[in-house]
Amino acid sequence: MLLVPAVGLASGQTLSPPELPPREVNLCDLLRNPNPYDGQRIRVSGEANRDFEDFSLHGGECGSQARRIWLQYGDEKTNAGAEVGHRFIQAAPVTKDGAYEFFAQRVSQQRLLAPDLKPCGGPQCHYYRVSATFSGRFFAGVEPGRASGSKTIVGFGHGDCCHLLVIEQVSDVRAERTEVPVGGQFQCSTETWSPGSLGPAGDANQMFAMIAKHWGDDASQGTISGTIC
Repeated sequence: MLLVPAVGLASGQTLSPPELPPREVNLCDLLRNPNPYDGQRIRVSGEANRDFEDFSLHGGECGSQARRIWLQYGDEKTNAGAEVGHRFIQAAPVTKDGAYEFFAQRVSQQRLLAPDLKPCGGPQCHYYRVSATFSGRFFAGVEPGRASGSKTIVGFGHGDCCHLLVIEQVSDVRAERTEVPVGGQFQCSTETWSPGSLGPAGDANQMFAMIAKHWGDDASQGTISGTIC
């Protein structure tokens, strides 16, 4: 006699279909034709920009009419694009592994002042140009004529600027060091700090060792040097 194992389900309970892997898509193709990917999990590569009121993928090579893709980590709670066309945005939390930590650190590092000592802002003030591959759930901004209410365009991010990618995983991170911004007259100088000159040697050595470790320097010789531009 053949025995068939039985699987019991509570009354009214249904099994959810397995989650499909993210769809691979080129950034320019996504920006030119976003609607087929709306609400789907995708994987896309591009250069990310994080600045004042901006965290997005830019499609600079995709044409002047291409809208940007606003980036948001899956576990962030924000009302920036929380509802578009009465759709509630949901996605899985971001995987906080080594690639995520490396990306989050590099994309946020910026110069505060330009060489002429004026406030520095924009991509030219980033320490790194950061590209990566992003997996997550994509939501297309509502184009003219499709939006609800009185708005003609409903997008995500600052000023309803963009489509939205809720990031679930970051991989293949590439960080390219930028040059000193052009503008003004400046020169670089090298300085050396001695912990003993700042107070009790033990406390100062410990403090500077922690600072050196953070910046990847070697404080074993009792001094720390750095170049300032």
